[in-house]
Amino acid sequence: MNLITKARHFAIEAHGGQKRKYDGLPYWTHLRDVAFILQEGGYFDFMVAAGWLHDAIEDTNVTENDLRAEFPDEVVRLVVGLTDVSRPREGNRAHRKALDRAHLAGGCGRIQTIKCVDLICNTRDIAFIDHPEANSFAPTYLAEKRLLLDAMIKAEPAMKERAWNVLFTAERIIHSRTKEN
Repeated sequence: MNLITKARHFAIEAHGGQKRKYDGLPYWTHLRDVAFILQEGGYFDFMVAAGWLHDAIEDTNVTENDLRAEFPDEVVRLVVGLTDVSRPREGNRAHRKALDRAHLAGGCGRIQTIKCVDLICNTRDIAFIDHPEANSFAPTYLAEKRLLLDAMIKAEPAMKERAWNVLFTAERIIHSRTKEN
């Protein structure tokens, strides 16, 4: 089994029956979208594998050691670099997001590029899903992502530009939706 297929199987199993918050789709569809954009962009297989696994430590019972037992060091390094370091007990949301932003800002260009793709997928989802909770959360989310993109100075330029474009589009959609209500 190749690395990407192994990561896909591992991620789908690890995330089990988890669903996306606003659309109710299986969580693995988000992971698929991230991995697909990376693969479509011609990025290394270990980056695509990390795209499948990027939320495993953060959102499941999978540990760094579990990943080390299954995947090459480079994949694990990327996943750890993509994993939020803040914990709910560590202050308010703004403080936690600042901690996570600083962690990502210190990551390598590959980590930041994968995070740009994650941001593209999440931003697209929150902008195009007309869900009351998503609509009310969107302004906070989009402001946080602006700060994150500003902090990620090592991301591959074309992917970062794509992330900015998705963010700008999402802001226009949310703004127009807000004006309608």
